[in-house]
Amino acid sequence: MTKPYLPSMNFKMILAIAIPAWFAVTSVFAQEVDFKGDWEGFIKVADRADSEVKLSIQDGIFAQYYKREGKWVQMRSSNQYYKKIGDILLVGWIDQSKVWTENQMFSLSYLGRGKVKVVWTRHVTNRKGDEIDTWSHRGEGELLRGGSVVATGQPILGNSILGKTFEIQRLGTDKQDAFVEGGWRNGTECIEVKFSVAPDMKSRDIILKAYFFNSAGEQVHMLDYPSQISDSNQETSTIPLNIDAGERYTVFFAIPERFNRGSKRWRRAIVVLGDKQQVVAEVYPKDDISKFSFPEKGRLKSDKRRR
Repeated sequence: MTKPYLPSMNFKMILAIAIPAWFAVTSVFAQEVDFKGDWEGFIKVADRADSEVKLSIQDGIFAQYYKREGKWVQMRSSNQYYKKIGDILLVGWIDQSKVWTENQMFSLSYLGRGKVKVVWTRHVTNRKGDEIDTWSHRGEGELLRGGSVVATGQPILGNSILGKTFEIQRLGTDKQDAFVEGGWRNGTECIEVKFSVAPDMKSRDIILKAYFFNSAGEQVHMLDYPSQISDSNQETSTIPLNIDAGERYTVFFAIPERFNRGSKRWRRAIVVLGDKQQVVAEVYPKDDISKFSFPEKGRLKSDKRRR
């Protein structure tokens, strides 16, 4: 007759230790996590500056903050959402104007010891008539309860210094009735630029230029200010005097006809946005910006150029 298997004393001791420990661990993860408080840290986004963020969280309510002149300023939106299950909290907001719709979402996972992992997404849709342009960004990082944040990397292209942000969101071409070299021209080819800044700024303090290059990479034209545009109601517009933080603006750089033919025909445009301290730049159509020469190029970081 085969004797029944009986665990050894050592095995019994292991079970006596392991089972209570297992229940202790599972009970911790089964408990509701308290996310209350102010959480601060940096979110890292590919090919962009680390973005400093603060989230203030209460029961069913949250607020998002950004830095302006070294101080936290609250983002305002009436369409917020809040959902928590276990050790993950999902918060965000969605809002719109006449031409854009935006959603920002933060997914927080509790790491313990006053620390959370955050995954952030920003999704924007811009509409102009039948034209629809949509884009998004994604980033992640760690936030600490009560602050004491440490940046996870250095700003790229000066995109975020002392709380300032310059963002070129879209480059393209369009035809507009524009004031070109001393006169109005109907259906003029233009570089269309969608951009935003933070904090609030005066247009006189902003650098917003366009450089044009031919097929040989030679600069053939430059505009140091957006062009004046006329709409169907005979109203004219260019960059406004006051630039509100986070608002999306559209401006145009009108291209004289002589740069659409011959050896001076433009093939690439570089738009520069910033101020005296920092700039960002984009190439249209997309190309390696390091191939081109323009005055602000030396203020871009050489290790990660915008393409």
